[in-house]
Formats: sequence, structure tokens, C-alpha cells
Amino acid sequence: MKKNIRKITLEQLENITKKVVNEYFFVGGTVSDNVVNQYLATALWSTNDNSDESGGEPLDRNYDISDIDAASVKQARNDLTLFFQKAGNILVRYPDKEQVAHDFWLTRNGHGAGFRDGDYEEEYGDGDKLTDIAKKFGTVDLYVGDDGVIYGD
Repeated sequence: MKKNIRKITLEQLENITKKVVNEYFFVGGTVSDNVVNQYLATALWSTNDNSDESGGEPLDRNYDISDIDAASVKQARNDLTLFFQKAGNILVRYPDKEQVAHDFWLTRNGHGAGFRDGDYEEEYGDGDKLTDIAKKFGTVDLYVGDDGVIYGD
């Protein structure tokens, strides 16, 4: 019995992939609050307050996500949304979006862990591809302002 196979163009395939990625990753055109919160939680525990010569304490010892200014939270959401859009065709293989957000923070800020730590398919070079995309976003430095609010720079 001969099967009827429908051929599609590359453009049609790309449009289908974009639709699947958008439905899979986004709620109302952006990443979920859980994804943003995981990204920000990672930022807090991986950043020190520089309160002494040794670097001080991790920010999450004395602060939480509610201490981060609104503009920095908005920028985090925007960066995550753009990252997921750019890497969506790779990320469909990884259902844990919060882990991806965690690894995005670590990778973009050069913490030595993240997308190249072995959790992503080596066969397809996913860790390297995701690292390349993340690095294009540049680093974000968190600091505590004189007002006690955490800002991203």
C-alpha cells in the first residue's frame, strides 16, 4: 500500500515550527511568571552583595525577588521572551522551562555552568548553540542601590 505523503516547503515548515514554539513557550505573547521568577531567583543566589573584600554574601540571603526594581523585572521578562523565541526550535526538546531560564542566567553571565554542563543534547550540539545565543545577550550585573532596591545593569 502506497502512503500519501504531502510535501511542504521550508517556509511552511518554519511557520509550523514558530507556531508550535509560540504555543509551547508563551502565555499571552511572553514567558510565564514561573520562568521569570526562576531566572530572578538564580540571579539572586549567584550574585554577591559585595559588602566586604571577599565579595560579601549571596543576595538571596538578605533579599528576594520582591526587592528587584520593576524595570529590571521587565527587562528580565523581555530578555527571556526574546531568548525563547531565538532558541525555540532547540528548546522544544527540553520541557523544563524554569531550568532553561536558570541556565540562561548562568550562561549569559559566564558562571561556568548552564547550557554546557551536560544536560543538553551533545549529539545535536544544543549546549553550544544555546550558549552562543545566550552570550549575544551580554551580561547583567545586579547591585543594591542606596534605597535597598536591587537593580540590574
